[in-house]
Amino acid sequence: RADGITLRFGGVTALSEETQRLLATEQLDGELLAIYLAEADEVIDAIGENHAALSGNPGDREALRNVRRAFHTLKGSGRMVGLVELGDIAYEVEKIHNRLLDEDRPVTAAVLSMSARARDDFRHWVDGLSTQGRVQADPSALHATIRAVEDELPGGRESVLTPTPPAPGDEPAAPA
Repeated sequence: RADGITLRFGGVTALSEETQRLLATEQLDGELLAIYLAEADEVIDAIGENHAALSGNPGDREALRNVRRAFHTLKGSGRMVGLVELGDIAYEVEKIHNRLLDEDRPVTAAVLSMSARARDDFRHWVDGLSTQGRVQADPSALHATIRAVEDELPGGRESVLTPTPPAPGDEPAAPA
């Protein structure tokens, strides 16, 4: 709860341990969430502008980098305010863009569809958070578009949707 705003995902409050600690010490408040919402609006608008550029010129690598960077921002800022699920979803989209850039892959209709779906979903989720103080993120349609892009790419790589194991030392503690 941050100044009367409860962040929820699928009916379950989803605040990171760090965010809960900050809330307990009153270092995080509604102002930080308001900053996140304002930034997310700008970032989503930028995704739309760069998506339009890619639609007109699929070879525009700068626009592709800008879309990747926007999802990187949504990942980091979402996680920072305790919106871990939104941050993780943004990271899935970012990883696909990273692969496209790293492997110099073309922007196809499937890539454009994925970017548009991600933009629209994040707009819906951010608007819901802004107006209702909560969001129930359902990334299933977005995941389908991510799989469509992965289906176009050469095999042999793990899906970005496959959870990565925790780093050594990050494993949850065994029950006592």
